[in-house]
Amino acid sequence: MRSVWLNFEVTLIIYDRTFSQTMALLLESYIALSEPVEPSSRANRPFRRKLPENTVQLISPLL
Repeated sequence: MRSVWLNFEVTLIIYDRTFSQTMALLLESYIALSEPVEPSSRANRPFRRKLPENTVQLISPLL
């Protein structure tokens, strides 16, 4: 419950092989298109980029 309330997580259980395979393929496509993020580049991003990210993070419970 702690994770649900603090991280706004939702759990869904589906017993359908076709749906599961479709979701697995979608996830694999996301991974194939992703790029690694170096911690140093994330920490050194400009303030004009950090401000909107942090603002959205603060109001995320309301979205």
